[in-house]
Formats: sequence, structure tokens, C-alpha cells
Amino acid sequence: MRAAAIALTLLASGCAGLAGMRAEDEASRDLAAPAALRAESGELRRVPLVWQPVASRDVAGYVVERADPDEETYARVVVLTGRFQTSHVDDELRDESRYRYRVRSLATDGGVGVPVSPVASARTAGPPSAPRGLQAISHLPRQVALQWRAARDPEVMGYVVQRSPAADGPFLPVAHPEGRFSTTWVDRDLDDLRVFYYRVASRNAVGVEGKPGASVQAVTKAEPLPPIGLRVEAKRLGANRLAWDPNVERDVAGYRLLRGPVGGGELATVATLPAEASSAEDTQVAADEALLYRLVAIDADGLESAPSDPVEVHGEGYQLAAQPAEGGIGLRWNPRREEGYQAARVYRVGRLRRTELARVDGDAFVDAAAEPGRTYRYAVVLERADGTRAPTSAVVEAARPNPAAASAP
Repeated sequence: MRAAAIALTLLASGCAGLAGMRAEDEASRDLAAPAALRAESGELRRVPLVWQPVASRDVAGYVVERADPDEETYARVVVLTGRFQTSHVDDELRDESRYRYRVRSLATDGGVGVPVSPVASARTAGPPSAPRGLQAISHLPRQVALQWRAARDPEVMGYVVQRSPAADGPFLPVAHPEGRFSTTWVDRDLDDLRVFYYRVASRNAVGVEGKPGASVQAVTKAEPLPPIGLRVEAKRLGANRLAWDPNVERDVAGYRLLRGPVGGGELATVATLPAEASSAEDTQVAADEALLYRLVAIDADGLESAPSDPVEVHGEGYQLAAQPAEGGIGLRWNPRREEGYQAARVYRVGRLRRTELARVDGDAFVDAAAEPGRTYRYAVVLERADGTRAPTSAVVEAARPNPAAASAP
């Protein structure tokens, strides 16, 4: 009880010396000093201390003193009550710093022994070392996978992943995996065929980041090469067939044929085709339509190539012509018998609608209802025996002369 009262008095005083003790008492005390003082190095911002208890019943506790780095003098750290209270953890210290310690005995009447224990020193832990075994898995689609070995230091609470586009930096943090055993990370949403450099640093429980380890290089997967050899293989009324040379990549999964207007404009998808395809037909071609085609290769990971060189195609037409004829306006066209067409429907085209004039089995028609002195516009649609029709022809225009106007003086 007396030892506890002494300790409470000392702690409550807040003085640098031992409160309530006479200077002559301190100087006269000849208590034995604790023996076998040990200080453990390598702890994070702390030093554990332990010593042997003093056998004398006159000892009521101990006074721990510390000399900070680059200091010669000792200052009291703590007063411990109890003869067998022979350990203490000195914390809130600086990183990677050496401290010296000694211990005095505390008497039951509050005096402090002059003899001191042998000095023990310890060094606090520095920043955590970098994890070993960093590896990067390259040639993944738009991503890089990293893995490394867990740090041996139990104070490591996580890691900092750094990335740079150049081997000599600058490296910037891109991820903070939490946990000592979180030793994998995937860098996603990258561009195709990009080179990156990665390195990893450890981070301890108080947020101190160590030096990063050596960097490793990684390369994302390249997109397929643009298809080559895109060409027109055949044309018919309403359709264009295109062909190309197969890509050399082994993991090409298919192609996408695109088309758009000549002279610029957005390209639309005509067809998506399997890897074994080397030709495709566009069956939505208007008569005499001018189109531009390009082809894109797609690999098994969904990466797309740049478009192929463009190919311009002028769609097949009717060669429809209109001109004045005896009795009206004469029309003539290519009946395209070789494509299975057997008849043609002839239309007069107005501003808001078109009017069917006739269904003709041949390749010509005369619009006898055309009035002299007026201009008319016409279109033709070819038809098969089953009723299927070709695209409407381009519109042509012709005027029927007015003989009366020509003969007027």
C-alpha cells in the first residue's frame, strides 16, 4: 500500500524529479540497481524493456530513464510500482532511431537509488522493406495482373502499387491493397498495346511507406491487325458481295463489315461474321448507290482492329433512260434477265407520291399520257415471277415537246 501511495504522489506531481522526495534522500539512497536490463530492437515506434527484480524488500518499484538519439542526458520515462513490475514498453518513439535506457530502484519511502542498471540500447524499426517477387502478367486484354510475395514483417498492413509509362518514372500510386496477404492486383481499363512499369512498396500499421522494390515491365495485348485485301467480288441489282484475306492472328474470332456514304459520314454495320468467313454480301443496296466499305477484325478477347483500307463501290443500276418519243415519252432500261427478273413496274414520280403506269414484260415503255410541254419524272422496279422486287431505280426526268409552241411565229 505504501508503494502505491508513493507512485501516485510521484505521478500526480508532474515534476521532472520525483515529487515528495527530499534531495538529500535521493542522494543518500544506496539501493541495489536492477540487473540484466534488456531492450528489444526492431519494434515499430516502441522499445520493450525487461530486467531482473531486486531482491531487497526496501524496493517498492523502479524508475525508467531514457536518453534520446543524439542526447547525452537521461530523462525519466515512467515510475513503476511493485518490486516485481519488471517490464515496460516505451512507445510513441521515432522511426529508425536508437535509444538508451537505464533503470533505478525506488524505495518504499519514496527515495530513488543512486546506482543505475547497466545501459541497454535498442533501435526502433525503420520503414518496411519492399515485398519480394513482384511479377507482371503481360499480353492480357486491356489489363495487367500483378502478384508478389507477402512481406514477412507482421507490422505491414498493406501495400502501395505505383505505375509509370517509362522505366525511369515518374511513378505514381494507382492502388492501395489492404492487408499483408493482399498480394495480387489487376490494373484494368488500359489501352491496347501499351507498355507500363510497376513497382510495389510496403505500408505499415502507422502509415509509413517504405521504399519500393525494383520495377517490372508489362505490355497489354495488341489489337488485331487491320484486315487486308478487301475487294468487290461480285455485284448484282440490290446487292454487293465483298471478299477479303483472312487475318494472320490465331485468336481472331470474327469480322464486322461496315459501310457508309462516299465522301464521309458515319459507318453502319452491314454484318458480323465468324472467323472462318472471307466474304459477305450487302443486300440493302439501292440502285446506282455509291458506297464505301471497311472491315474490322475482332479477337477472342473482344479487341477490335483498326478498320481496313476503304473500298468504294458503285451499286448496279437499271441504266434507265427517258427521252421524247413518238406519241409520248419513251423509257428504256436493262431488264437484267440473268438475275431472274421477268417484268418491270413503271412509275411516274410526283412530289408527294408515285403512280404506277404499267407492268411491262419487256425493257421499254412509252408514256402516251404525257402532255406536250410538260416535264415528268420516272422510276422502274424489276420484279421476279414470285413477286419479289428489286430496289427502285434512280429517278430520271424528261419533257414532252409541245409542237404548237415550236411552230408559233
